[in-house]
Amino acid sequence: MRKDFNEINTKNFKREKGIYGIENIVTNRIYIGQAQSIYTRLIHHKHHLINGNHTNPYLQNSVNKHGIENFKFNADMATAWRKVKSEK
Repeated sequence: MRKDFNEINTKNFKREKGIYGIENIVTNRIYIGQAQSIYTRLIHHKHHLINGNHTNPYLQNSVNKHGIENFKFNADMATAWRKVKSEK
């Protein structure tokens, strides 16, 4: 399930745990993470990226360069994993 970063406040993710991806749709690069609550983790990612203080400098620089609107999150990591494998 791939969604725009602005749609992450959906209730569908509140209790979901597992692996997720944050994809730059300009460069097709994907940040992959895992969380006990995907919803909470993605809210934290969005907050820090918008405020310019994310702990991952590569992800932060990419958001600074391309804009948060060019990022999608993907809770269906089967799709994201196939994309990563096809780039190799």
